[in-house]
Amino acid sequence: MRRSIHRTGLRRIAAAVLVLLQSSILPGQTPDVPPAPGGRQIGIVMVVGGIPGEPVSASLVTDFERMRNIQGLSVVTFPVDSTVSLENLVVDTGDGKPQPADQPVLAIIPVDGPALTFLISRKDRPNQPVAMPVIPVDTTPQPEPPPNEYVAPAVPDNGVLQILGPIPGDTIHMHATADNQPARILTSRSGAGFIDTLTATTPGEHELKFYDADGAELFTLPFYAVRTTAVHPNGVLHPGQTAKSSFVLNGPESFPADAWGFVEFHVVNETPEIAVVKGQQDFVYGRQDFLEGPKTVTVSLLALHDGVSRLRGQVRLNVHPVSAAANQRHLQPEKKVILNRPLGEELELRPETKKQLNQPLGEDPELRPETKQQMNQPLGEPFTVTRGTDIRDGDFTSMDLSVRDYLRALGKDPSNWNVTRIPNGGMSYSSPDGSTVLNATVDKGQVVMEFIP
Repeated sequence: MRRSIHRTGLRRIAAAVLVLLQSSILPGQTPDVPPAPGGRQIGIVMVVGGIPGEPVSASLVTDFERMRNIQGLSVVTFPVDSTVSLENLVVDTGDGKPQPADQPVLAIIPVDGPALTFLISRKDRPNQPVAMPVIPVDTTPQPEPPPNEYVAPAVPDNGVLQILGPIPGDTIHMHATADNQPARILTSRSGAGFIDTLTATTPGEHELKFYDADGAELFTLPFYAVRTTAVHPNGVLHPGQTAKSSFVLNGPESFPADAWGFVEFHVVNETPEIAVVKGQQDFVYGRQDFLEGPKTVTVSLLALHDGVSRLRGQVRLNVHPVSAAANQRHLQPEKKVILNRPLGEELELRPETKKQLNQPLGEDPELRPETKQQMNQPLGEPFTVTRGTDIRDGDFTSMDLSVRDYLRALGKDPSNWNVTRIPNGGMSYSSPDGSTVLNATVDKGQVVMEFIP
């Protein structure tokens, strides 16, 4: 196994990782849709970036809060009933094939829209979605990954490790281990993947292994876990009383010499009305400060009023990434296909489709003239809505985008409509009051809609 540290170009970027103490997590955003009383939230974690038409894997998770602020990850949440668990859900990512929700799921990055739509259903009722979350897709070009090696930060971010290198988007049959224990492959696209290493949190060095679908090892990488424990004064402080608080930084002493940058430590006083910190609150340490083992940081407190003082520490690690050479067996040239077209062959798109690919998220796409003419279609008479590109049978994501565009053009809010699957491979949309039903199917690559009297 080759281990090396990169200090130039893109790889010189230090792995700045924020670790909050005392089992705290990074502050999450407000959930997109609050759960009903007694309900719960489930998150969909997906890598940012990707090429339209190529595969991407994603995961449904319940511990999404610690992943919200990780660079390169997108987190979307949706509410479910409190009785629902990942084990009894399936996910349709747009191809009509339900996938187990408690395992990574595979999707295709759309070529004609800014989002993916997942149909979430119970295993015993696959045609009755319990949720239909929309996942924004960011296809902004990303930095080219190293072609012949795998590179990762030396320290995971809140337990999640990003890997750059020759990783495919379809990793649902691959697996990883951290210290020989299963590690979740959360999400991947071509050139990047995110792995959950939360099973390996003991301070010190750990080992990540990544295997292909046949069980062959692709690479082995070291990574390092850091933990900070705090010792605070017991009991209530009284005005004029002084006390000391200590923090022990454990883990950086295991960093190899060529990984070292520096360690920043900041003391946060969460109760300034009770006590003030006397003296220094910001510290910077190098490798020499950890040569004898974990580092202890001690600060002094002066009480202003009666009460219990609370301090919190923040550690920011600035260390160099680690890397491992790729297994040459997995670097053989392979023909990548985008919509069944060889890589390098120009993908011909209609002008209106190209315009939709650059459409700002949340902006309604412009409908084609023939679509606008269909607004006054007689009730019950089928009509076709085109999006400038053929749609595959079972591509519910593109179908759903077409239906929602059409409803918006009619001045209706599609987010309030109920959606169900129908036996002919289509989808049925009903208005909130149940007075209007619109069925949609795909015929010869185009969406066919019909209002049901």
